[in-house]
Amino acid sequence: MVMHVRSGDLFTAWRNGNRTFTHAGYNSQMSGRGQPPLGFYLRAMAHRQEESALASTVLVTSPDRASPVVRALELLSATNALRVPRLRISASASFATDLQLLLCARSLVLATSTLSELIADSPNLRDAYRFGRSCPPPTEKRCARPPPSATAATREWCVTREGVYSPVDGSWDNTDAQQLEMLLGGNATWPTKACHAPG
Repeated sequence: MVMHVRSGDLFTAWRNGNRTFTHAGYNSQMSGRGQPPLGFYLRAMAHRQEESALASTVLVTSPDRASPVVRALELLSATNALRVPRLRISASASFATDLQLLLCARSLVLATSTLSELIADSPNLRDAYRFGRSCPPPTEKRCARPPPSATAATREWCVTREGVYSPVDGSWDNTDAQQLEMLLGGNATWPTKACHAPG
């Protein structure tokens, strides 16, 4: 299983609803880019472990590891509190290395990111886990058939939340309260199958 946890500028260049760093080039809108809670990743790992025993899990993130979810998963792994045998962090400075890991994954837990749509069409992918609004509706075209180069269909698993989760439901401001909510909130549900393309 490979998990993508978005870190980077959402946490390092955006604080309390204000830009703290301006790139020389394009500056994306940050307020609508809240990320899934820790509970989403824990539910996906537990579900995958139940479906078939995991040999290991790789977490792909940016080198700054700025997301509180990354730090929490590292701590849980170091104290053997995860239900998976081994968690390896890939926080490479090489985007190509990280992209290769994501594109070669057979089971993938997707962050809320434009990159997710690219890697979700990988012909290697068999199970994709999504959170909340990023779950595809059953009528969406991509659920009707596998990508042309795929040998089998991808099962789309959806994890939703019970109640309000402000990093996604409201404006993403990267406040201390929202970072804490990423760790303790979200009330992630057990994954349910969103769609299964006929293979």
